[in-house]
Amino acid sequence: MRRPPHAAIEDSCAEAELPLCRMVSRAYQDAVFMAQICPMAMIFVPSARGVSHRPNEFTLTDEIARGVEVPAGALARVAT
Repeated sequence: MRRPPHAAIEDSCAEAELPLCRMVSRAYQDAVFMAQICPMAMIFVPSARGVSHRPNEFTLTDEIARGVEVPAGALARVAT
């Protein structure tokens, strides 16, 4: 039996030694619609002071780079 898609994300976080916090997002994203037809998950990176979706949103370049490692690692896992 195949593992659920979010397991690949969790494994990728563990390999990259990044913290993981599973949560339910109430964000009204395309994910709401995609979840109706296939398993899906979202990956969040921290924003300074928790500010998101506003002009003063800011995320450190290092945080973005580490955030890119996660989907790359997850995709590598599900592609094999």
